[in-house]
Amino acid sequence: MKYQFTINEDAYELDTENLLMSECIAIEKVTGLTWSEWETSVTSGSMSALKAGLWVAVKRKQPELRFSDFDFSWGDFEVVDQEVEEAPKEEADNT
Repeated sequence: MKYQFTINEDAYELDTENLLMSECIAIEKVTGLTWSEWETSVTSGSMSALKAGLWVAVKRKQPELRFSDFDFSWGDFEVVDQEVEEAPKEEADNT
């Protein structure tokens, strides 16, 4: 899933299909969840899981950013675009 979001009007992108292995491991480390559990937690509304994903995206622009230092006002956060994966369309048989 690909998310484009802003925090304090700074733009970021999180593409969960193209994370580096080190980023996936960092998410597991800070949340204590497996990758699969993290994905489920994000879609279930877990704020700590969401924070971990956002942190990875912001950390790409701010490499020294520590998870414990990553904080922002909820009102300063906005999802700009969320790419929804569509099920493949079956082609009609024209014969």
